[in-house]
Amino acid sequence: MPPPPFLCLGSEREIDNPQRRTDAYGGSFENRTRFLIEVINAVRAVIPIDMPLLVRISATEWMEHTGQESWDIPQSLRLAQLLPDLGVDLLDVSSGGNNNEQKIALHPYYQVDIAGRIRDALRAEGKSMLIGAVGLITTAEMAKSVVQEDGTLTGEKSETVEVDAGNGQKAKADLVLAARQFLREPEFVLRTAYALGVKVKWPVQYGRAPFS
Repeated sequence: MPPPPFLCLGSEREIDNPQRRTDAYGGSFENRTRFLIEVINAVRAVIPIDMPLLVRISATEWMEHTGQESWDIPQSLRLAQLLPDLGVDLLDVSSGGNNNEQKIALHPYYQVDIAGRIRDALRAEGKSMLIGAVGLITTAEMAKSVVQEDGTLTGEKSETVEVDAGNGQKAKADLVLAARQFLREPEFVLRTAYALGVKVKWPVQYGRAPFS
């Protein structure tokens, strides 16, 4: 079976700074989310009903300090409320990277916090959609702290682990999506499994060189 569709369109259309459009895809919230919604509908219409659909957004431009209109967390919260009813199964919550003037209060959970806010808001409204957390997740212990409590996946319990994110927020997610760490550590999955005591099947080529 082919992998599930993964739409990564947010930075191009939701935000307002890179292209101040005056057509049906610019201006209002409805217009700026129109293209993403059209693509979701088109993809969902042609893939199997049981195939998960994943969407990645840039939840904020981190440009509030400019005083100009920009895409921000409240708008992402509003957008997230629409996605479950459109057939989106997982929302990957990233941020920034769109403007050199962005100002980010950087700490290990700066993007996990946003994912947690979106997840909490969805649950408060009774919406069902998985949330993925990203950003500066570089160790097995940190990844586990985001998604697990007492070794149990959050989806299997009625409550999730709450992480002190340094700024008073509680970080929550259903899964962690790692990327950058693989550039530093291509065997990140194997090392993570080893650190957490999880048995995984190693590639045959690695069989004679296990961690110890």
